[in-house]
Amino acid sequence: LNAPPCHCSIGQKLKVEVKDVSEGKMCHSHNYSMPNEVNPTTCPDNFVVVSSVGDGTYAPPGLCAEFCMPSTSVPPQLTMSSCAGIGYDVFVEQKTISPPNISPSTEGYRRLQRNIDVKLYSNEGTIDCHCHSFENITCNAEGDGLYDEHISEITQFCQGIVNGTEYTCPYNCFQPFEVLHLHYLLCDYRIPHPFFKLIEKTQKCHLAARSYNGSECGSFETELSNQPLNEDSKGLSAGQIAGAVIGSLAILSIIIAIAAYVYKQNIRKSQTEKKQNASTFNSQKSDRPSSASPHEANGTNGDVTMA
Repeated sequence: LNAPPCHCSIGQKLKVEVKDVSEGKMCHSHNYSMPNEVNPTTCPDNFVVVSSVGDGTYAPPGLCAEFCMPSTSVPPQLTMSSCAGIGYDVFVEQKTISPPNISPSTEGYRRLQRNIDVKLYSNEGTIDCHCHSFENITCNAEGDGLYDEHISEITQFCQGIVNGTEYTCPYNCFQPFEVLHLHYLLCDYRIPHPFFKLIEKTQKCHLAARSYNGSECGSFETELSNQPLNEDSKGLSAGQIAGAVIGSLAILSIIIAIAAYVYKQNIRKSQTEKKQNASTFNSQKSDRPSSASPHEANGTNGDVTMA
């Protein structure tokens, strides 16, 4: 075929890098509520809300999955009720899953097989542990550029939330907001920006995925930042303090070694200069012509004869 050349036909190779799913995520714990926790599941026409607890397909063990199914084709293992209706009322997260490979004759099921939006709920009381996307804004003047970028984003994209014209926090607002939310908890170098405080007051942009068992908040640490994340503990960890002390001692030892080397070099230079000066003086002295005294010139030995 005389098809035009494409990247694949001319030998282009793609490099795929698989990363840890937890990379770029940071979890911490404090009492809070999320706006989407009060939003009930709504279904299109001819669909109903159903739920399933820990079945392994829609919900992991200990959680309730809530989603929509065609009203005429609800399998017997599913309950025609919301999760709150059967005692699971703590929102954990929302995800899209692929349903089991079943093929009933209904058009509703064929539509459903493409993807299912599932809300997961827990019945273990309020779980404060939750996770945000994370960007490491350096906790000193070096981080000013990235910090100012996030302030600019919330100022530009969160105006509708602050002035009340928007009721759902848009992604380009809550994403920089949650990065700043974590930054202010981690770093006391900067105080919260006034516009950030206005957004926080609306309680519409603290969007996060709750942990269903709190395990992600066990140590309050990530690879990107070993600082504790809870609000009552903003200091450095013991490991960071030890590392800082060791690093400082290493730098100090280098400075001392350099100073000692410079001192020895100056001593050697001074000694060399003294030797050179002494040698020059002796050389000049030996080369100086001798002169006879006036008495010796007159043939006397310094005796004076009185007349």
